[in-house]
Amino acid sequence: MANPSEFTSCSISEQLYSSKYRFLYELVQNADDSSYRTAKKHGASPFLRFEITPDTFIVETNEDGFSRANIEAICATGKSSKKASQTDDHIGEKGFGFKSVFSIAEEVHIQSGLWSFRFKHRKGERGLGMVTPLDCEPHVLPRDVTTRITLRYSKEARQEYSRLVEAVKDLPHTMILFLQRLQSIHINIATMDAHSERTTLRRTYDASKSRCTIGGSRNLDGTVELFDCEYLIFRDTKSNMPIDQRRKHRREAKIELAFPIDPVTQQPKLQPMGQHVFAFLPLQRLPQIQVSDC
Repeated sequence: MANPSEFTSCSISEQLYSSKYRFLYELVQNADDSSYRTAKKHGASPFLRFEITPDTFIVETNEDGFSRANIEAICATGKSSKKASQTDDHIGEKGFGFKSVFSIAEEVHIQSGLWSFRFKHRKGERGLGMVTPLDCEPHVLPRDVTTRITLRYSKEARQEYSRLVEAVKDLPHTMILFLQRLQSIHINIATMDAHSERTTLRRTYDASKSRCTIGGSRNLDGTVELFDCEYLIFRDTKSNMPIDQRRKHRREAKIELAFPIDPVTQQPKLQPMGQHVFAFLPLQRLPQIQVSDC
């Protein structure tokens, strides 16, 4: 009979590589599910920052810091530290999501608060390295950062660095629209040919007008491009939803529709390639949505 822990670890290892770059959304999801009480207390807005180089992928936030429950969830094979209560608004379902970083990484260093540890796992291994923390010396973090996750690429990921960069660039700006806590996302990329690209997304919401604005900038080797997109938001809540084991105490679901509009004319401003459909994070793009005056 197979060892249950080996079977579970092997299953995790097999699932991780079905979608190599899904980890990008998992990182956004985990950052948005974090608590930012301390940052807000000091007047700082919750942020997520990606620092991407040919050697490492660094994730930084100003969240409150990992709790013991967070550590236990990351070191488990299907456990979550996110409570499924009636008022729960976390996106994530389980600790498995974080382990998707091993689709590109063979070593992961996590530093948050008092914690500093690492995991080591190579593709083809059973997966015990993904749930066995190893001691790791902490680094001095920037003053605005409380949690840093450093991914060191596998050999295969190093060879496919350009594909990773393209996957990051393909992240839709609209993903920040429906996040619960993050107010800004910063993406800094160093390419193999020594070029640099910095993109910043910021979200502001005007409740009195049901308007949400995504403002941002893109800096490519010193050339700065600014962009600003305004959306008209409609919200509704549906009750008596079917029971789901992953959300045992949730019987309500929030539905939000965001329509891009021209900030001057207030008329619809649809993109030629269509709009993304989200379940918190983007699922697909629908190009055939028709908008007419009512």
